[in-house]
Amino acid sequence: MNEHILKRDTLRITEKEKYGAEFLEKVETLVKAIADAGYNPYNQLYGYLTSGNVKYITRSGNARKLVQELNFSLLWDYTQTILGSNK
Repeated sequence: MNEHILKRDTLRITEKEKYGAEFLEKVETLVKAIADAGYNPYNQLYGYLTSGNVKYITRSGNARKLVQELNFSLLWDYTQTILGSNK
């Protein structure tokens, strides 16, 4: 079995346990809204998370509203987990 796939499947289970399904669904919707607007979700989230300024997030697709509904610290932790898993 491919170890990368197994690692990613295990991470998904861990994500649901740690962050909760509702949080993960909102993040997925947020990332899709940003990408659908033609922006790079990682760049926008980086700008928001490093500055705390919600203006880094597009209003398109209610992305700005969605990001404000998420717990900032939890979103920070989640992005660090995801980026760390891609090494």
